[in-house]
Amino acid sequence: MALKRTIFAGILFLHLTGFLSLFTSKSLEAQTETEPAENFQLQTYLTEEEALALVFPECDEIISDEFVMSPEEKKQP
Repeated sequence: MALKRTIFAGILFLHLTGFLSLFTSKSLEAQTETEPAENFQLQTYLTEEEALALVFPECDEIISDEFVMSPEEKKQP
């Protein structure tokens, strides 16, 4: 029974190392690939005012408040 476990563990180890080496080589290949320029698209982001107007179309006024914590307040649980 112990021999069967040892053989099974050895086979499992070989499969896992093979899988990991395949995964690692594919990861390195993907990191070094360069994409063609036509794959990229320019993106335009909204300003804060445009984004708020889009999210809250019925709102006449948006009031924001900034709360800055002191280092002592940040340490408190």
